[in-house]
Amino acid sequence: MERPHHISLRELLQSWSLQIKRIEPVLDVYKVQTDAGPKALKGCNLTPNAMQFIHSIFHYLKQQEFPSIMNAIPTSDGQDFIVSEGMVFALYDWIEGRRPKFQRSDELSEACKTMASLHKASLGYHPPPGLRPRRRWGRLVESQNKHRQDLSDFAEMAKKKRYLTRFDREYLRHLPEYLDIASQSIELLNSEEYTKMVHEYKQKGCFCHGDVAERNFVRGLDGLTYLIDLDSARLDLPVMDLVKLTRRVLKKSRWNPSVAQTIIGSYQGVYSLSSEEIRLFGAVMTFPQKFWRIADRYYHKTKFFSEEKAFHKLHSVLRQKDAFLRFLKAYRENADDWWGSKD
Repeated sequence: MERPHHISLRELLQSWSLQIKRIEPVLDVYKVQTDAGPKALKGCNLTPNAMQFIHSIFHYLKQQEFPSIMNAIPTSDGQDFIVSEGMVFALYDWIEGRRPKFQRSDELSEACKTMASLHKASLGYHPPPGLRPRRRWGRLVESQNKHRQDLSDFAEMAKKKRYLTRFDREYLRHLPEYLDIASQSIELLNSEEYTKMVHEYKQKGCFCHGDVAERNFVRGLDGLTYLIDLDSARLDLPVMDLVKLTRRVLKKSRWNPSVAQTIIGSYQGVYSLSSEEIRLFGAVMTFPQKFWRIADRYYHKTKFFSEEKAFHKLHSVLRQKDAFLRFLKAYRENADDWWGSKD
């Protein structure tokens, strides 16, 4: 998020009592050269309560001696962040390195191991009293059923139009197959197992990163692969992070089963999921999430700015439909081998 121009970064940085040499924007943060080395200043529009939740995670990971995360720097008076003009600003040590290249299996593997290590380190975490973290516990079954119903509802919305757009026609043409895929996902989703998993993780405590993507990993010059940007952190099952990362990576590799094997094998080697979690992974991966999301944004007019852009995004998903179906078939046939035998 861009800061209001009248906010002076140098004045903000006085809260950390550092000698500022240079400030330069780098993507969505500011790289600050100081007498104590390079730092990252980040501003966002989270509420102070939400930011306290995020920094409670930083504190917990530090206690767990988890190395692959940014080091948060308290202000001179011991605060985790400052608030200015409705924005919260926090300072972190700068991680020298580069974004990994997920088309390289070794770099993808290291990122997956870092995510698995994060989940392992998160065990035992419970938010301090008074905080209101994002909670996604127990919402999956209701969400999947709602999204399945949405697909049918969008079709009714399209049919009521006097003139069908290109988007409407393509959506209606492919809908029966995607409805069938969504139904398969819901059939695979064991609500009793899911409810039990949620209860167990709530009892022992954990959190998810919430936005695992190539852009949020850094291959440090020190040889570690770091996970950055905890703004989307939430309380949920670790497997949901794994689903999100797998979907994002496979979409860019045309749903290549060997890439999925790399992700699963690397993750499972560090943080071993139970048989129930593995079944949940398969059920959630089966749901045509991207097809639903594009239709949801189109028919509720919440995202796209033009008919052309909406159609282009739908067409991109449809071009990968066959690859997606081949992946689901490969997964059903080989999941036991990819995960390792589970009794």
